Amino acid sequence: MKGKRCNVKKLLLLCTIVILIQGCTAPQILTVQQKTKEGQTTTAPKTSGTAELTGDDQSDPGFMSRSQTESPGNSMSENAASQNPTSENAASQNPTSENATSENPITDNITPPPRITDITSLDNTSIGWGIGKDTDEQNRPLDCLKNQEKYAAYEADFYKENSKSIYLTFDEGYEAGYTGEILDTLKEHHASAVFFITMQYAKEEPDLIRRMIDEGHILGNHSTSHPVNGMPSLSIADQEKDVTALQDYVRETYHYEMKLFRFPSGKFSEQSIAVMNNLGLKSIFWSFAHYDYNVNDQPDPVASLEKMKKAFHPGAIYLLHAVSSTDTQILGDLIEAAKAAGYPVGRYDEDQ
Repeated sequence: MKGKRCNVKKLLLLCTIVILIQGCTAPQILTVQQKTKEGQTTTAPKTSGTAELTGDDQSDPGFMSRSQTESPGNSMSENAASQNPTSENAASQNPTSENATSENPITDNITPPPRITDITSLDNTSIGWGIGKDTDEQNRPLDCLKNQEKYAAYEADFYKENSKSIYLTFDEGYEAGYTGEILDTLKEHHASAVFFITMQYAKEEPDLIRRMIDEGHILGNHSTSHPVNGMPSLSIADQEKDVTALQDYVRETYHYEMKLFRFPSGKFSEQSIAVMNNLGLKSIFWSFAHYDYNVNDQPDPVASLEKMKKAFHPGAIYLLHAVSSTDTQILGDLIEAAKAAGYPVGRYDEDQ
């Protein structure tokens, strides 16, 4: 009898121990220490879901709140897609020539330059842009370096900083019959260019402009009237009117928003650059140019190509005129020579 009582006591004791063990292993919420990038420490609950972060973590572009991660049907990949749209779901944000409108035009990945206050007080002395022969150890023209620094507050480009590529730009005042061949060559060599157009060109050459857009090139504003004495010869109001008229026409006709500007004849002033800034246009000059714009006096193709090759440098901006038979003839050789020398032709709205 005593043995049975002893066994009962042992059984009761064993049950008690089991109950106590189960109580100790019940689900608990633990805390973990998380280090932020700044070295600060935050405490977040460790649960089966994603913890809601606090403090500086919320400033992280990759931060996702608990409501985002735990809402029904909202997986990490789905949420990422909304933040980083693919070519399919980005169509409404980055329209193509098929679905663009004047209200939702095609745009390039170019950040507008800063707005400038009190432009009336800025110097309006007209300057004719030209480049001397002196270069630095990377073959960059010293005049470009000096002006890039002088007008740094306006973010104007005299060459493209922090780039190992070269950039092809064509001024289009009127059509001389070569632009189609230029586009063929660019397409054949998978190269991009910027075409700076005037109002005359925009109105007279709709097929070529649509082809430029469709084939992924960039359009830039080269003014409505291409004033002989340059933009500084116009009042601030007239400069704005001249440039805006072309902006509006291209947006309404081609559903394209231009973000770059080239001064006619390279004549500019500090004030005129500021005018373009306040119109949302980045001023683009050049670090190479040659005598190619006189259709009746074209330079020798062989000599011109050699001159272009000797001018290679990081971030080079080549000013070419689409009325040039010489430039058209040697364009493919220029692109291949640049690649061979380690200077691929870049797209202007990309950092390369």
